Amino acid sequence: MKNSSCNKLVFAFFVLFSLISVGKSAVDSLKVHNETYFTGFTSLDSLYSISKLGTEIESILSKNSKLLGKTNYGIGVYSLNQNKWYYKRNIKKSLTPASTTKLITTFTLLNQTGKNFNISTEVYHDGKVDSEGNLKGNLYIRGKGDALFSTGDLEMLADKVKNSGIRKITGNIYADPTFYDEKVERIDYSGDNDVVQATPSITALNIDRNTATIIVSAGKKRGDSPNVNVLPSSDSHIIINNAKVVTYVPPKRKRSKRKSRGAGFEQNDIKSSLPYRENVAGDFRSMMLLSSAAGIRVSTKMASDGKQQFIVSGNIKANTTYTYQHLIHNPSLTIAGAFKNRLKAGGITISGNIGVLSRDEADSVKRSFTFVTDFKRPVVDIINIMNKESDNYLAEILYKMIGANAGNNKDNAAGSRILQDSILCSIDSNSCLINDGSGLSRRNYVTVEALVQILISAHHSPFHQEYRNSLSIASVDGTLRKRFKLTPAEGNMHAKTGTLRNASALAGYVKTVDGEDLVFTFIFNGPNVGSYKMIENEIGIAISSFKMQEVKPDVLEKK
Repeated sequence: MKNSSCNKLVFAFFVLFSLISVGKSAVDSLKVHNETYFTGFTSLDSLYSISKLGTEIESILSKNSKLLGKTNYGIGVYSLNQNKWYYKRNIKKSLTPASTTKLITTFTLLNQTGKNFNISTEVYHDGKVDSEGNLKGNLYIRGKGDALFSTGDLEMLADKVKNSGIRKITGNIYADPTFYDEKVERIDYSGDNDVVQATPSITALNIDRNTATIIVSAGKKRGDSPNVNVLPSSDSHIIINNAKVVTYVPPKRKRSKRKSRGAGFEQNDIKSSLPYRENVAGDFRSMMLLSSAAGIRVSTKMASDGKQQFIVSGNIKANTTYTYQHLIHNPSLTIAGAFKNRLKAGGITISGNIGVLSRDEADSVKRSFTFVTDFKRPVVDIINIMNKESDNYLAEILYKMIGANAGNNKDNAAGSRILQDSILCSIDSNSCLINDGSGLSRRNYVTVEALVQILISAHHSPFHQEYRNSLSIASVDGTLRKRFKLTPAEGNMHAKTGTLRNASALAGYVKTVDGEDLVFTFIFNGPNVGSYKMIENEIGIAISSFKMQEVKPDVLEKK
């Protein structure tokens, strides 16, 4: 044993001398993670070190035993270098994973499409274009789930249409949303009894995250109506302006603070992108702004023809401008109207109106479609935002995309579940159930073992780098930007957080001090979400601080 210790000491000095000789600078030991895992330790050293890590984790759990008394939880730590579990507790217990569900959504989609997949928004026509650029027929814009498609992207697409040679359109401008089904809210396909968090419409055609921006600007003359603009500019938006310019607006009364509907949710993880509340109980299709600055109120409702009305009322102080936001309730018609406006602005004459293609109509006219142009976005661009910021809207868009890509355009979620089940059932067929893509569903169940296996499979996949890069980096970005500061996990841990009012989770990858790659998953279900985060932090620090240690003779004697 003594000779073994001496040999290891000599080898360690040799490695250190080699690093110094090639000019590697000394770095704070907290942030050093070797690129190559050193395997010169004996199996006895390994068993001793792993046992010590297990004891440290058990100690963390023990001191929090009161908090964990009414908690269902599971913890798993797995070494990718040694292909073995370093720690496991309740890894086969069914637990609600919250937003770590997005790890499954991401893996399933990338496994289906590959890392270089582009989401296309396409333009077709059903007629003929003559030598003078006259299109005798209709123009169609078809979406395939680009959740980041913006007004700027639409303008670029319109310019491409003009560059194709089209100068006049005698027919209509149609939006084709039929790549996705008609279920535009998560609750419609998740089977849940509550919305949990409202999102914009989950559709194949999207623009500006399916959110309208209303700009109200007042001139200086009292009694005039302020200028009101709605973006995106679309023929499907109707402005009803009942507001007036005044020289003085009385201050609003201070309202008592109330807990929000989402009390108990971690702001970094489960968050609402817009300050909305329900206008009619249980109806999230009818939303209104919580506050109205300077006495101005902006509400919205749908007209019988599918167009969306924005009603502006109240008083606005002279020479001021305020901005409001509302969900777009008919994104497809909005895009058709916005596309028509942009084509006209580019100099293309359009004789017809706007409309939305139904599924039956789409099935009948697709045979006569002629491709014009398209706009493409790499799928990883959406995945990166979804995972780092735990964006539920983007997650649901991609969840439906999985089913649509598989050919199930009439029930996207059903198609998605078939693919996800085929992956999860190979790991644990009885303990996993996924109802959505974001993890908002409290009826989702997975095991720690299943999530760890997903992470292992992703690590060995062709898209391993894209998958890992999409995760939040401790103390750097995303939902982990404020966690693990000044610890060995800082800038090192890549992970996905998860938070519901009764669940907290953390899962991902971390390198040890020796440079060993670990996969980990922690899931806690119970009433102490804030405390669970602290436990996650402690265990996260413990595993990122892990290093192999040589078994000392005195330790063996004690054994």
